[in-house]
Amino acid sequence: MFDKYAFRFFFIVAFTGVSSFVFTPLYLQASAPKYQLIAAGETHTCAITDNSSVVCWGYNYEGQLGDGTQISRSSPANVINLAQPVAQLSSGGNHTCALTKTGNVFCWGSNRYGQLGDGSQERRTSPAQVSGLNGVLALSSGSWHTCAVLADSVKCWGWNGAGLLGDGTQTDQLTPANVQGSLRGVQHIAVGATHTCILINSGVKCWGYNNYGQLGDGSTLSKTSPTDVIGLEVDVQSISVGDWHTCAIKKDGTIWCWGYNLAYQIGDGTQIDRSIPVKVANLVGSFAQISAGGAHTCVRTMAGMAKCWGVNDSKQLGDDSFEPHNTIIDVSVLPKPILDISSGGKHTCAILLSGEYFCWGYNATGQLGNGIMNTASLFQVFLPFAAR
Repeated sequence: MFDKYAFRFFFIVAFTGVSSFVFTPLYLQASAPKYQLIAAGETHTCAITDNSSVVCWGYNYEGQLGDGTQISRSSPANVINLAQPVAQLSSGGNHTCALTKTGNVFCWGSNRYGQLGDGSQERRTSPAQVSGLNGVLALSSGSWHTCAVLADSVKCWGWNGAGLLGDGTQTDQLTPANVQGSLRGVQHIAVGATHTCILINSGVKCWGYNNYGQLGDGSTLSKTSPTDVIGLEVDVQSISVGDWHTCAIKKDGTIWCWGYNLAYQIGDGTQIDRSIPVKVANLVGSFAQISAGGAHTCVRTMAGMAKCWGVNDSKQLGDDSFEPHNTIIDVSVLPKPILDISSGGKHTCAILLSGEYFCWGYNATGQLGNGIMNTASLFQVFLPFAAR
């Protein structure tokens, strides 16, 4: 399975510094609906509208847009056959999952490893309900697996390389499997390309691949069941998982990250991988949300401002440059304060207080949702775009 990671590493890092065509920023005011939450995946993006329905845009070869086709879209397309109002949404590598307000989970897109949880390995271009799962409180989708939080347990399904599912095995699961351990009271779950983490009793536990120290337990040994993150056993308010790194906001307002750091995604001013959490440098203010992407990380402050750090080869940091940043910087392309932010593979999206969405970064498959798609140049970037 490591051939996947070799490809993803090349995709994220190898093009840094290559020139790009840059176009004049485009900002449009359009008609309703407005948006409540946005979820950026590897090469696609989805959002919950103000009537609790779901729209998606971007790459669609595996049906991850859920519109019944495999046609990529550069503007929002309605997800079909999703009758129940949606409360949470998570975009993964090439699949998407939604948690309804009634506690059911529906997924669509790639299903090669069973990441849709419907008991099959068949691709779905529209939502399919996850088998035997109800009463779900939260969910998160990674590159090839998905996890859900219930009142007294955590369940995961899909690819299980190095124990990503946390069930003590390395066997892929086509339906939800129990994560090992006593996991009552999990507040949040975050799933990435190579590992999974939970926030429980204000502490952090992780499992899966650990080749860069992304589990935060002081080692580089993979784990097939939850292990404590050193120094973050208490007082954590939120977590987020990227491809090979992890970040957390503590209740004192500080941000801590660990794992792979070649692209500066840990934000400590170095390129040194960290197997235990280190504090992000140059922090000012308090923070409400964090979102780790492919090789960059973004946060939303309590005042609604966006800040990012890490790789910037496609302008995913939002400072209108291609320069990487090893510590936190302001997102300068945003016109207004935000209420939600999401980091994808090589792009970033936010919901403004006005209910508009605003995306910046890589756009070869239409993942910015600005009505434009460019595949002629790998690095052609369109900044920024907003629509209601």
